[in-house]
Amino acid sequence: MFSKLLEKLMYNRLLSVLKRHNVLTSDQHGFMKSKSRETASHSSIQSVQEALDGHLRVVDIFLDLSKAYDVINHNRLLDKLTLGLLMSYIYIYIYIYIWSTHS
Repeated sequence: MFSKLLEKLMYNRLLSVLKRHNVLTSDQHGFMKSKSRETASHSSIQSVQEALDGHLRVVDIFLDLSKAYDVINHNRLLDKLTLGLLMSYIYIYIYIYIWSTHS
């Protein structure tokens, strides 16, 4: 229960920081309201169609990163976050969350 609340708080705060600093592009579909895998697929198909209409070659690469969080080096992730845009209290939330869910 606590981890879900913390996750929601982190998500909202992190998303607001990323938006404020223009880190996310309009092409971002994951974890965005009113966007989904379906909108990402539609966008990809539309881009491929436009490229083919322009007689260009097309390569599309799809990656399933659903298990990436489970295998990532969490210490390295935290180090990277301290170099980025995150304020110290967001870093602390992420640190607590990572170690409470993976210890």
